[in-house]
Amino acid sequence: MTKPSRHVAGHEEHSANLLRQQVTEDWSAQAKDISLFGTERVKADTDGDVQLS
Repeated sequence: MTKPSRHVAGHEEHSANLLRQQVTEDWSAQAKDISLFGTERVKADTDGDVQLS
């Protein structure tokens, strides 16, 4: 079975009133800089470790 794949060369931007993602296995993000902004909160709920540096 072929896994879906997508590659974006350059810049991609999304805007939504509400966006939810559900991942059944692993999810990762890799970037030089990552910013998370929340006017009320930014939440990480995990059974493992959360590492911030």
